[in-house]
Amino acid sequence: MLPIQDSVHIRDATLSDNVGICRLMAEWPQGSAATAAATGAGTVKVRRVAECNGEIVGLLVGHHHFNGWRMLAGYADTPPHVTGSLITELYVRPDCRRAGIGRALIASFIEESAALGRKMVVAQLDESESHLPHQARVDFFRAVGFAWLTPTSAFLPAGRQLMGREPSAAL
Repeated sequence: MLPIQDSVHIRDATLSDNVGICRLMAEWPQGSAATAAATGAGTVKVRRVAECNGEIVGLLVGHHHFNGWRMLAGYADTPPHVTGSLITELYVRPDCRRAGIGRALIASFIEESAALGRKMVVAQLDESESHLPHQARVDFFRAVGFAWLTPTSAFLPAGRQLMGREPSAAL
């Protein structure tokens, strides 16, 4: 494990980071949603990387345009102009885990969400496409202030699980 606190820099990913991101994500199945999101395909708006000694060791993918309130019990009456932020992927290199990188990536994204005035930060914890056990992902997101969101069965696709937190709450 790396001594992370002083040596990691969290920043927005650039196109020149794609090779490093692909190296980082090499253990993910090719063609998966994670691979597409990590390389910038689709409608992803935010890619944040953690860099240590010139290497990309962590990645967060998401956007600040979440408006899927009708999928969530208790939020269905939220006006359509009210948006939140959505984390679709979070990945930290295995030898760098448990050193604060994931927490730093999340904190950076939440800070941006709060500055944009978003109602909530939602994390998508699907059962598939991760090499980290599901319970470990749930435990991590709980540790950084996320709680389960109750879906409305009519709109949330099978297998999709969402957790959320207010961006203004302390991390």
